[in-house]
Amino acid sequence: MWNKLRLAALLVALGVSTITAQNALQDPVVYFSKQVEGDVGYGNGLFLYEQLLVATSSDGTVTCFHALTGEELWEYSPQSSSEIASHSGVAFTTENAETPYMVYSIIENENSLTPMSLVVALDMDGNELWVSDALSGVASGTPVISDNGESVFLTHNSEIFSVGHFSILEADAGTLSYNMSDPFNAFAPPGIYHNPAQGWYDGGEGNFNDMIMWTVSPPPFATSIGEGLLFGFQYPPDPLDPPAAITLGDVRNFQGITPPVMTNEGKSAYWSVSRSNWFTWVGIEGLKRTYFSRSHTANIGFTRNAQFKGQPCFAPPALSSSTTEPVVFGGTAAAEFVRTTFDFSQKRTKTLSSIVYSQAVVDPADRVVYYAESAGFVHRGNFVNLNDNWVYELEGGTQGEIALSENGSILYVADTGGKITALQVAEIPATAEPSAPPSGAPSAEPTLAPAFPTPSPSGAPTTPLPTDIASAPPTGVSAGASKQIWAISLVAAAASLFLN
Repeated sequence: MWNKLRLAALLVALGVSTITAQNALQDPVVYFSKQVEGDVGYGNGLFLYEQLLVATSSDGTVTCFHALTGEELWEYSPQSSSEIASHSGVAFTTENAETPYMVYSIIENENSLTPMSLVVALDMDGNELWVSDALSGVASGTPVISDNGESVFLTHNSEIFSVGHFSILEADAGTLSYNMSDPFNAFAPPGIYHNPAQGWYDGGEGNFNDMIMWTVSPPPFATSIGEGLLFGFQYPPDPLDPPAAITLGDVRNFQGITPPVMTNEGKSAYWSVSRSNWFTWVGIEGLKRTYFSRSHTANIGFTRNAQFKGQPCFAPPALSSSTTEPVVFGGTAAAEFVRTTFDFSQKRTKTLSSIVYSQAVVDPADRVVYYAESAGFVHRGNFVNLNDNWVYELEGGTQGEIALSENGSILYVADTGGKITALQVAEIPATAEPSAPPSGAPSAEPTLAPAFPTPSPSGAPTTPLPTDIASAPPTGVSAGASKQIWAISLVAAAASLFLN
């Protein structure tokens, strides 16, 4: 089946190798809807890999659909005599892995005094490749995979979230190859940057292996935020040297519950952290003081959570396409959504009716940003001023991760009850449309919908934003020209068909 999907992807690529960044629809259209087993909670959600749409549920079920037709391809449920829970999404291998696969984490007996976590690896047809040995405590978020696909990294917390662990699994069978523990701190989920320019920390110069970072996490039901630490890991350049996770710099004044988002060849990082703050390290070539082991470049604070003033922001920031000076979007620890410049020198805030628990997604041509409130309101906001182009209301609330197709035409969201809604938000090229659309799906014929607003060449507003200004009332989508994007080359697509 996976080879058939690759063939379908190739045929799509042949027809859309010069597709436009699609014109926006005035309002979203329900393309298809599906129901999965189990609730889709915080940390779960929807994830795309080529033509696969993969959903994780809080009971550990993973369900896979064809992303264009909505056809259910397979479902996987872990087998255990214990009660199973999951707060994980799925991570996929990169194109550099010898064989593609995905991983996610599950927890046995989470509410007991001795919960155990496991990592599950599946192939693209939903077959179980391996289940790791049981690891102490509760897995933190989603595991991440090395660029070559040979290692899986995760954090997990034991002793009622008082001891944090960082573990490495060998991807041939899921066996534990390395573990580091902190007896005083719980760990947030790890973030990864594949093949960085070098290890961007003191002592890491010249190391081009994958960079993994994570921070200290406040325990559940915390009443205050204590001191924090940053941790980093890279395999040593000399494979004969033993691996070792390190502390990056001195004690920090923040903690977090999300992974960092790294960019700029691994030299810059953005982190949503405690007390409703964002921190950034903006890496500058040759300037050691911008290393992750030094003080941050900037931080910015937002409205604090009414129930817990120290509450970290619930989701990582989302970045625009620029790697050196990205525009940064995301929800805070309160009911608001924020846009800032790369260095946090300017911000724009939009007040919402509920909290944003999932990471926002930015249109591939940096024209709009999509995000979902926990009350079930899905927004398409203007890239520059956050004004709503439209708001779509789901039947239930939503906490899980959302996903956007590579060409920006279909947005996928799931409510907490497990109902998946695929929203067509822009034109879909006729050549990329499945031959038999699902019942009730819109026609593949080109529409005459207006285009997205066209940003300035840099993606920044043509005039400076006020330092902090609430967005104006929602406006409609303004007309503008669509932009050509070379999506997939014929040679690359054909080569992918014959990979093992």
